[in-house]
Amino acid sequence: MSKHLKACVGPWWTARYDSDRQVSRAAQESLVGIFDTEKKREIVREKYGEDVLRFISQVLNNESARTISMCRPG
Repeated sequence: MSKHLKACVGPWWTARYDSDRQVSRAAQESLVGIFDTEKKREIVREKYGEDVLRFISQVLNNESARTISMCRPG
């Protein structure tokens, strides 16, 4: 799982702050369900923090409100 986590941790971690409550709730619940202690979540932050920041940077540099909203239904 850890080799795949590197690729999905950015979208997963940031989805916790999505404006869609169902998306943010699902991301938070799955994160807490898999990493069920604060210590485990801290380890994920430490190990994959750079990957999350890289994902955020890519979104800020390559996406616009229009392109991001195109990914959303409705």
